[in-house]
Amino acid sequence: MDQLSQFVDTFDRLDIVLAVFGAVIVALWRGGGKSVGGILSGALVGGLVKPLILTLVVGGIFIAATPVPELKQTPEQQDKTLKFWSK
Repeated sequence: MDQLSQFVDTFDRLDIVLAVFGAVIVALWRGGGKSVGGILSGALVGGLVKPLILTLVVGGIFIAATPVPELKQTPEQQDKTLKFWSK
């Protein structure tokens, strides 16, 4: 649990860093850095990066963890498949 808590703390710090850098980058890019709205919109964009990354990682873990269904054919189905593809 200690490693998990460190991971969560690091991700929370990452959220703050991304929000700050997002605010600066968007403010400079759009030229709205001199207004409160420009800084807040940048912080919003930077803050949305963490949930997006977390969603992609967790979604990938769930997709990778799902078992692949086993495909079984009867001998008759195998013969039909072989005859079809060997034409």
